[in-house]
Amino acid sequence: MKKISFKAHIYIGFSLLIGILCISLFYILYQFRYIDISHQILDNIKITILITASLTSAVICWLLVYATKTFERQKKTALLIRETNSNLAKLSEEKELDNWILSGLANLDEKTRGGLSEQEIATITIQEICKYLNAKIGVIYLKSRADENTFVRMGSYAADVQSLRPSIESGQGLAGECIASGETIVLSEIPKNYLTVTSSLGNSKPEYLVIQPLVYKNEAVGVMELGFFRKIDDTILRFLEKAAVNLATATEVAIAHATLTLLYEETQQQAEELEAQQEELRTTNDELIHKTHQLAASEEELRIQQDELRHTNLELQEKARLLEERNFSIEQARQSIAMKANELEQSGKYKSEFLANMSHELRTPLNSILILAKLLEDNKPGNLLPDQLKYASVIHNAGKDLLHLINNILDLSKIESGSMELVIEDTMLSSIAQDLLDLFNGVANGKSIDFKVVVDSTLPPIIATDEQRLRQILKNLLSNAFKFTKENGKVELMFTRGANDTLVLSVKDTGIGIPESKQQLIFEAFKQADGSTNRKFGGTGLGLSICRELATMLGGEIQLESREGAGSTFTLILPMQFKAEAASAVVTDYTGSPTVTVPEQEMPTGPQVPPQSANTGNPKRLLIIEDDQNFAEILENCAHEHGFETLVAHQGDTGLQMAVEHLPDAIILDLVLPAMDGWTVLKKLKLNPGTENIPVHLMSADRPNRRKIKEAAVGFLKKPVDKKSLDDVFEHLHKMTESPLRTVLVVEDQKIQSDSLKTSLEESGVDVIQAFTGSQAIQFLTSGEHFDCIILDINLPDKSGADLLDEIKGIPQYADTPVIINTAMDLNAEMTDRMLHHTKTLVMKSDKSNSRILDEVNLFINRIKNGTPAAHSFPWLGGSLSKKQPLDNALEGKRILLADDDMRNIFALSTVFESYNLIVETANNGTEALSILQQKPGIDLVLMDIMMPGMDGYEAIAKIRTHKKFAKLPIIALTAKAMPDDRRLALEAGANDYITKPVDVNKLLSLIRVWIS
Repeated sequence: MKKISFKAHIYIGFSLLIGILCISLFYILYQFRYIDISHQILDNIKITILITASLTSAVICWLLVYATKTFERQKKTALLIRETNSNLAKLSEEKELDNWILSGLANLDEKTRGGLSEQEIATITIQEICKYLNAKIGVIYLKSRADENTFVRMGSYAADVQSLRPSIESGQGLAGECIASGETIVLSEIPKNYLTVTSSLGNSKPEYLVIQPLVYKNEAVGVMELGFFRKIDDTILRFLEKAAVNLATATEVAIAHATLTLLYEETQQQAEELEAQQEELRTTNDELIHKTHQLAASEEELRIQQDELRHTNLELQEKARLLEERNFSIEQARQSIAMKANELEQSGKYKSEFLANMSHELRTPLNSILILAKLLEDNKPGNLLPDQLKYASVIHNAGKDLLHLINNILDLSKIESGSMELVIEDTMLSSIAQDLLDLFNGVANGKSIDFKVVVDSTLPPIIATDEQRLRQILKNLLSNAFKFTKENGKVELMFTRGANDTLVLSVKDTGIGIPESKQQLIFEAFKQADGSTNRKFGGTGLGLSICRELATMLGGEIQLESREGAGSTFTLILPMQFKAEAASAVVTDYTGSPTVTVPEQEMPTGPQVPPQSANTGNPKRLLIIEDDQNFAEILENCAHEHGFETLVAHQGDTGLQMAVEHLPDAIILDLVLPAMDGWTVLKKLKLNPGTENIPVHLMSADRPNRRKIKEAAVGFLKKPVDKKSLDDVFEHLHKMTESPLRTVLVVEDQKIQSDSLKTSLEESGVDVIQAFTGSQAIQFLTSGEHFDCIILDINLPDKSGADLLDEIKGIPQYADTPVIINTAMDLNAEMTDRMLHHTKTLVMKSDKSNSRILDEVNLFINRIKNGTPAAHSFPWLGGSLSKKQPLDNALEGKRILLADDDMRNIFALSTVFESYNLIVETANNGTEALSILQQKPGIDLVLMDIMMPGMDGYEAIAKIRTHKKFAKLPIIALTAKAMPDDRRLALEAGANDYITKPVDVNKLLSLIRVWIS
């Protein structure tokens, strides 16, 4: 039901009142009918009532109209009041929102005060805004100082930092677009994986996202993004807009503040520097004032001096003119000196070349002299008289002396030209001392000179230096000491420790001494203390000069103390460890086999034992070379117990002679021997084709380098020894001299190749067991059957031959069994090193006949660990090598091309070659050599001289190598020049090997045998 309004109530009320009055009036009139009154009165009353009623109605109507109008006015007033109250409420709400915004901005402003950095302001702002607006996530980016288009993340709230981009670019993405446009972006319905708010209880995505730019002076300085779970109203946007303005302003203020702070600090620093400068200026000003007074006082003096200066100036001008003339003369002299220096350098070069060429010219005829004299001295036909043999010996010895002189001259040339090479190696001092003692004992005994070698016990046993050059220096100094010391004198060699970790070697004698005036002269080349024509002592004057230069190259020096008639002391000071920067020579690392430089001596005639074949009958023959007679007798008895027949020598040279004459099955060699030390004996045994394969077991009180032992001998025994160690030595020598192979294991996956090898071996009386896989080979080796040799292919079906070789060598029974690698595979450096760790030779498969393969195998077996001598070649291996024939016969019938321009050399070498039944073709230059090679096929080896007219040896070798058919032809270069680069140049040209004149015939024949075989 519709509610009646207030106005209706008033109208109804007044209507009811009027109605009641009218009813009352009619009722009264109705009642007056029954009253008996005068009509006149009643009419009056009636009229009165009617008037009253009319007036009352009028009043009531007026009151009604008045009340209505009053109500309308009150209604309008009430509406106006209600509207006013509504406006006041809205205004109050707006004021509250403004106060809320201002409170948040005030709080934010308070948090960002205090000279904070822009990053601190950004971090605090995003956190406070998110907390104040109840935003669940937020991030803020500010403009980078380095790039205006890049905005760097400076802070975040409740966000996973790793998932946020560290920087954004203007115009890229929503944030970039907001920065570019400068307008706020509000997003709703955010994608599911766009942004996630996480907590310990779970995670959810925000419903709304606001991206608000930070604008300062119409330029965007940053942007912030906020995420909300609730709807974003205008109040939040207004707050963010004002907060953005404040944040942009605060950021710029922070940047400006930082800049001002930096400028302030710089200004303060400049102010301090300015104060310091002002103080200095004050001080300088005071000094200037003081100096002004002094200058004022000096002006008078200057005026007086001016006249003097004018006079002096004239003199200086004259002197300047003279000085200019003098400078011109000096410049001319300098140019003249430079020209002379160039001439001197050129002269030095010519001198070196001259000495090298002279060495060649001297060595060439000397080569013939030595070779022919040696042939006469050997007297193979036996048709020379004793006097003729003596003459030949004298000629040979004189030739060797001349060669020594040539070598000295060449050494001096190498030193002066800077081409002398040093071979730095570990050098045993005790070995040098003992060798020198043994070497000069004979001279000392011959002149009744007391000779001593004293070694300080505090010295290290080994130093790093060039042993050959050290020995050369000491031998020269000792030779001079013995030469200038009279009979019954005294010579002493002392090894002591010097300052700064140096070795001091002193050679002291009681000889004639050297005058003080000539103590520097003797160190110059070709200078001697007594250089007169009637001098008593000979010599070239090169020895001490070379010694001094060699000492300098080794990083040391030679000092001299001497008084005429009272003897001399030469002191050599060397560093314990050679330092390359201390020397000017080229230093080469030592990688070769051990060498001991000892002058060759004539072998004294030892006890004559009738020569016998080394292979006739049993037991085996053992040569014992030991200077201690008691210990030699012990060794002899022990050898007899082990079934050896013995030969005994007490000197090195005697032992060497007996080894050459009797060809024993094995040798026990002491390293410290009189006349010739053990290393020299060993070296000569290995250079002799007849003795090079005899197993040698070394003995000494000092153990040498392991590598030297491994390379040169089959074992080493250090004194003192016990019975067990001697038994082990003889047992080992028994194994080395036993009859060779009886059973061979062939491990080859190719049945045809395996059967071919088996057939060839069985024809020679050898048992052959075949294995076609690595597993079969291991089964045979572990079955208990003994194998004397193993021939192994690398390429096997079930495992690598290299792994199988490691397994074989891991079996103690076969640790020392020789293994021949027979393969067609191309092995890399790593695989080759691995193979050579267990075996000494690789035989490559080819299309050669079985005889050739067996020859290679035979050659390999003859060299295993310096095994049985050449005379013990394996008779079961038939083929191209004759049974039981001397190795020299392997050269018989071979054709050699000898290219040399000197007929004397051709005659001498041809004579030697013909004695070995070699066929010799000769050529006088490279052109003739090429022509002979083309016209006469079948040349087995070329011996090429380097220095020849027309076409030299280098060019001839290079042209020979250009022909494919001569690619594998062995070529040995031969020269008398002997300069350091000759070997390298010869090998680069294509030579296989290199030998210098005068030719060592045995060495040359050994080289020929190697390359022909």
